[in-house]
Amino acid sequence: MKELNLSDPRPSTRKVREAIKKTAVVFGWEDYVGALLNTPLENFGLAEGDALVENILLPLDAETFRCLPWETWEMFLQWSRVDKFKWVEEYRDCDDYAGFLKFQASMKFKVNGIVFLGDYSGGHAYNMLGTVKDDGSLGFTLLEPQTDGRLMVGDMNAEQQELYKMEYGFILI
Repeated sequence: MKELNLSDPRPSTRKVREAIKKTAVVFGWEDYVGALLNTPLENFGLAEGDALVENILLPLDAETFRCLPWETWEMFLQWSRVDKFKWVEEYRDCDDYAGFLKFQASMKFKVNGIVFLGDYSGGHAYNMLGTVKDDGSLGFTLLEPQTDGRLMVGDMNAEQQELYKMEYGFILI
């Protein structure tokens, strides 16, 4: 898991908003969901190209999704500080971290390209960030919101593979 360098000072809300305005890319419904469905998740019990459709909870009104390049996601995460909250069983645990991060991006910065994953098979909740690649296409970055650690698919140890199984659960777009 690649951790963010949180020794850098927290960027201002204005600076994050400006970076998002400059770098955000809007994807339509078909492109966004299509990229999500084609994300290879072999470490989660899903072969490349397998459909997750039956477990996706769709938003009521979203037709477009604002996604960010990884550098801008890093700035947002540096600002967010969700990972700094004290863990409290049942009240502030994995699903709360993942939900808060998703809703913070949407409510504060109008960035709705972040997914909440409720992984019943691993007994854990985490996020997937709609990430704009260098060529302008859309990919997804798995993120552990309790640490801001980027999860590299295919590069997880045995413990991480148990926690981030995604054999069954749900995805909230």
